[in-house]
Amino acid sequence: AEGALIAGGTVLGVFPQLELGHEKAHEGLTEFINVQTMAERKQILFDKSDAFLVFPGGLGTLDEVFELITLRLLHETSPNKNLNMHKKPVIFVNTLNFWDPLLESLEIMIQQNFISRSLGQLFQVKEDLKEIVQLLANE
Repeated sequence: AEGALIAGGTVLGVFPQLELGHEKAHEGLTEFINVQTMAERKQILFDKSDAFLVFPGGLGTLDEVFELITLRLLHETSPNKNLNMHKKPVIFVNTLNFWDPLLESLEIMIQQNFISRSLGQLFQVKEDLKEIVQLLANE
C-alpha cells in the first residue's frame, strides 16, 4: 500500500468487520470500505479491480487467488460468459521464489489431469515489479 501511494496510485482497503480488531488498516488509504463478510470483501475487490497482483501471503491470499483462477478457468471453458467470470490479469509476484512450491503443486495437478488448462492461460508469474507495471500498461 505504501509503495502504491508513494508512486501516486490509489489504494482501496476492504476489511470484514471481524478483521478490524486483528489487522490495522493503513492510515493513508485512498478509500476504506467496511464489510460484514469475506465473500462481500472479495466481490468488492473483484468489481473494483482491473488486475490482480498476488503478493506473498497466507490462507486469505490463497482463498482469494484460487477463486480468481477458478473464475478465469470458467471464463475460458464455459460457453456462457457469466458476469462473475473474468479475463482480468492475475499475476503472482514471486518475491524470493515464495510461490515456487505452490506453482510446483499446480503443475503436478496438471500432469495428473486435475487441472485441464495450461497455467499460463490462467495467470502469470513475475518477479520484477517494473516488468509487471509495463505488462499491465500494455494490457
